[in-house]
Amino acid sequence: MYNTMPKNCPENPETFNDIFEDIKLKIMPGDSPPASQGGGTVTESGSDAILCAVLAARQWKINQVIEEQQRKGGSKFDTVHDIGKRLVVYSSKDAHSCIEKACKLAMLRCRPIQPLEENQWGITGEQIEAEIKKDLEKGLIPCFINCTLGTSSTASCDKLTSICPVSKKYDTWLHVDAAYAGSTFIDTKFREVAEGIESAHTINVNLSKFLLHSATLSIIWTREQKIYKDAFSITPMYLKPSHDM
Repeated sequence: MYNTMPKNCPENPETFNDIFEDIKLKIMPGDSPPASQGGGTVTESGSDAILCAVLAARQWKINQVIEEQQRKGGSKFDTVHDIGKRLVVYSSKDAHSCIEKACKLAMLRCRPIQPLEENQWGITGEQIEAEIKKDLEKGLIPCFINCTLGTSSTASCDKLTSICPVSKKYDTWLHVDAAYAGSTFIDTKFREVAEGIESAHTINVNLSKFLLHSATLSIIWTREQKIYKDAFSITPMYLKPSHDM
């Protein structure tokens, strides 16, 4: 942009309409709106990215349940622990093992679902919904769906287009683990498996897979930056401003 700017002020300037047209065509397409609710960060690995997503989802769902209880005036759950021990995470059995490790660290129940050959070894929304219905009958709370695009064992993709409506219906956090396949989405011909990805709450991509990045880091994006950050925010007394003491 800088190289296209004139060195001196024009003697015969363009109209404001022309200037605004330039802003619209040359500046806005590459602009990142500061008012967006989304954001992202860099983690050391895909495992860290998924753990962060699980922890954010846990706090998000706990807050939801507490707010609903306050709104209805009931007290079905006495403590945060009473809520947390009922939260359930759904994922493919072929997903990376870090999802089950994340559930252990977050003390959440994990439901590994068997992918089928007829679905190209990816799990579907129908399979997840069947498990959710069973858990609801037991008084459990669906919390998190992990959708893998490019599993470590078979490079298969879960059926995101059928999973998105299920996540929305049961109000779960939807995470897309695109650590393996995500880098390929730079090329439009590989984006078919990512249809519906805009519905995800969080997405992680490992740059070391296809982008030739030597460090084992993972980028995680979220469309709920405040919720994501609040899950990890702690403000000790020594960091508070004096007016907030």
